[in-house]
Amino acid sequence: MYKNKYGNNQAITGYGEEVKALPFLLPRHFVVVLDKEALTIVELDRKFNEKSVGSIPVSTIQTVKIIGPVVKSVTVKTTDRTIKFVIKPTIMGISKEQSALLTYLKTHFKQSK
Repeated sequence: MYKNKYGNNQAITGYGEEVKALPFLLPRHFVVVLDKEALTIVELDRKFNEKSVGSIPVSTIQTVKIIGPVVKSVTVKTTDRTIKFVIKPTIMGISKEQSALLTYLKTHFKQSK
């Protein structure tokens, strides 16, 4: 649904959550749509309906940092801001999509250390 709405037929779509400082708080949920032109982040409300949409041109992405043994913390640094979110690649039913998103981020963008 989001892939066709915010990307093209070759876009990669995955699910992410905000990085939380306190584990007992409910995280904000995101759908991440990535194609050759833009990284689009669709924020979802508690009922998983679309709340807001933000788009970052791929040309402004300077580095991507992915860390974590199981749950992957992703930091995308652009020319004017830093976006952080968590991707869980082992979510049942969408693990293939999650892994594809992580692989694309690792192979198409400069990795920071």
